[in-house]
Amino acid sequence: MKVIHELTPGKGAALKAGLYAATSDYLIIMDADGSMDGNAPRGVSRRMDKGAQFVKGTRFALGGGSADITRVRALGDAGIRTSPATFLRRSLQ
Repeated sequence: MKVIHELTPGKGAALKAGLYAATSDYLIIMDADGSMDGNAPRGVSRRMDKGAQFVKGTRFALGGGSADITRVRALGDAGIRTSPATFLRRSLQ
């Protein structure tokens, strides 16, 4: 793991700096607010090892959660989960 210190404010700038600095085969992006289980990256990397090209975690899984999930955010999460399957025309596991 490598920590990148980005001086430009904002989450987008931080993500961009981290992605540009990445040198590994897999890129796993995870919020640090405790809304996802800290062990989730293990499952992500296992799925990537099995050939998945895109893996999206969720705070709705066992071990995750957030006090600020509104219906709109829940619908947005559902959309993000189903969009790749729609565009790739294949089912996602």
